[in-house]
Amino acid sequence: MVEEYPRNLTELEANFSTEAACRAYLARLRWPDGFRCPRCGGTHSWPVRELLLECAGCGCQTSVTAGTIFQDTRTPLPVWFRAMWWVTTQKNGASALGLQRVLGLKKYETAWTWLHKLRGAMVRPGRDLLTGRVEVDETYLGGSEKGILGRQIEEKALIIVAAQEDGKRIGRIRMRQIPDGSAESLRAFLVDVIQPGMVIHTDGWRGYSGATSGFVHEVTKLKKYMEPASELTWLDKNLQNAVTPPPSREPATTPNREAAPNPVPSPQSLFPAVPDPRSLTPDPCFPAPSPQTPRPLPRAPGSRPPAPAAQPLRPVCTRSGRPRIH
Repeated sequence: MVEEYPRNLTELEANFSTEAACRAYLARLRWPDGFRCPRCGGTHSWPVRELLLECAGCGCQTSVTAGTIFQDTRTPLPVWFRAMWWVTTQKNGASALGLQRVLGLKKYETAWTWLHKLRGAMVRPGRDLLTGRVEVDETYLGGSEKGILGRQIEEKALIIVAAQEDGKRIGRIRMRQIPDGSAESLRAFLVDVIQPGMVIHTDGWRGYSGATSGFVHEVTKLKKYMEPASELTWLDKNLQNAVTPPPSREPATTPNREAAPNPVPSPQSLFPAVPDPRSLTPDPCFPAPSPQTPRPLPRAPGSRPPAPAAQPLRPVCTRSGRPRIH
């Protein structure tokens, strides 16, 4: 059947453009030696409604798509074959959005479901276990959740990954979603994907201590921060920004001399007296400003001018009529 695999899009359309051609190909893959009944093992059958095959011995009805990703599908098989060919020929990986664009699917959810079915079918059941030195770590898939601390999860998914070291490169990898980071969940994954007796390199999470029995466990402890940066308050951030302390105003002390005790400040030193302005000596460079005569207010048109200010009375001599000078 290797020769029937299409090497390009032209061969794909030439060999699998009809429903009958796709079903015939699936029948050759499922029963290379002819029909075989899943119940009694009979080899004789006849078609029923062009989709089912009924066993002549026991009457069991089956089809070439039963138990596969094509079971109960309403999409024509040629569309499924185009999807499989596109996913397996992408060098940089396939995405659900790209699959939707290539096939012209109306809903993104359909492309997402198809892609997950194809990825699950591409996993070989009896594949080899990881060997050599394997690095294991877990991560979270999803955004941050408010009110969830540590390794608690509410909507995020906890993913564990095992990567086989191939020199300075990463070799084969295995990953799986686990319910929590307990030793039981970690142990079930390690036993399924890593050959016993191999070297497992992890961090200092205590769940690995009870999950690595039967393996050579290497631990690399990471630096543990007291508090993550995302949980610091605005006050802590402001305190961290104050890197340079203010200069000290204390006088420098002379070496080999005992520092005198700090005297108690007196009220006069805390509240100095304000000098009297009359006791200040005038500065010739900055003469005192001369008093300015207030400007008269503007008078309305047609009004009389204001009367002159009355002069102060001065004493007059009764004999000469002249003002007296004291």
